Amino acid sequence: MALWELIDWFEEHKSVIVGVLFLLLMIGGFLFQRFYLESEDTLIGVARVHGEKISLRDLDDYEEYLAKYPKGKYASEAEDVIVQYYSSHELFSSFSKSSNVPYLEQVRDKFPKSNLGFKMQGLIDEKVNEAYNFALAHETIAAWSDYKRNVTEGYWRDANEQIELLNQRWSDEGQAWVIAQNHNDIIHYEEYLKFHPQSSHSRRAEKMVIDLTVAQILNNDYDALPAMEKTKKLYSNLTTINISNDTDYTMSVLFSGPDSKKLVLVSNCTQSILLASGKYAIAARVEDARGIRPFAGHETFTGGEYSETFYIETITIRR
Repeated sequence: MALWELIDWFEEHKSVIVGVLFLLLMIGGFLFQRFYLESEDTLIGVARVHGEKISLRDLDDYEEYLAKYPKGKYASEAEDVIVQYYSSHELFSSFSKSSNVPYLEQVRDKFPKSNLGFKMQGLIDEKVNEAYNFALAHETIAAWSDYKRNVTEGYWRDANEQIELLNQRWSDEGQAWVIAQNHNDIIHYEEYLKFHPQSSHSRRAEKMVIDLTVAQILNNDYDALPAMEKTKKLYSNLTTINISNDTDYTMSVLFSGPDSKKLVLVSNCTQSILLASGKYAIAARVEDARGIRPFAGHETFTGGEYSETFYIETITIRR
């Protein structure tokens, strides 16, 4: 066949040839995706790229593998990775919805043809037991309320009875004080004060809340509190502290020492507080303001008057 005849034949059958080539291309793409991109080895290889530290988003690759190969040769590995991810999160995490029982149950039921459901149920039972024991040991109504909120009703057990029992115990001043002292932390002293704001131990409970709060701030990130200026020299058993809040926020200043007290100042105001002289740990923090660290430090008051002014300075960092 001469060249010109071949060209004429091609022109005459061009649409058919293009159609056949397109069809072959589609078939080739389908076979490539079916037998390579979606093969067991390829899918598990993509999932393994994330290494040991994986995020919730990285789990999508393992879940994609399980969806296509629920009984595949790497199914057990994918199941174990998913279970391990959720086992590393606390049940009552306030930062992620993926840490409560209803969400874990959704994961459990996602791949019914695999063994993930059985493994996830074991994890759910383990986490529910841990949460139940935590609420039991914590001895607060709030802890049981959190437990009920984060597990489905089928796991409540005797939570309602425990709440009723704690209401009775916290309502009894003697029992409430024993519980607060046994735990010796901010939450339980505050719980005591909620039930018994005007009781024989309320002043002691208030002091413990202040002392523990200041200690907590000093054990974490804070900015150093500038030394207070002594404005009136006088040596006595009592010291007057004048505090000015020049910020746009409500501020709390806590004094932990011989006479633990808390001063709350609204924006742009000055207040005074009278303390027994002596050594104090002091912390100051603004309320409802993210990104502003508290101030903390130590001061020895010897009588007379001291003053301190708090303000917030905005610094622009040029890059």
